[in-house]
Amino acid sequence: LVGYPFRRKGGDIAARAFAQVRDRFPDWKLVMIGFQLGQNLAAMDLPLERIEAVPPMNNTRIAEWIGRAGIVVLPS
Repeated sequence: LVGYPFRRKGGDIAARAFAQVRDRFPDWKLVMIGFQLGQNLAAMDLPLERIEAVPPMNNTRIAEWIGRAGIVVLPS
């Protein structure tokens, strides 16, 4: 997931969905790229294991992250 602001881009939806399926897929992790992710995730009171909050970056680096992803989530 790449986006800001957190709720408008569906970051809360993606985090809740991942929390529901993460035990069934132990090799998966959720990577979220954007501003203030740590604060927003902490406020949700979810297990944050295997959720990686990455700071914003330029479009070239974002494309590299997306290229490595098994699934791209666009909950917005």
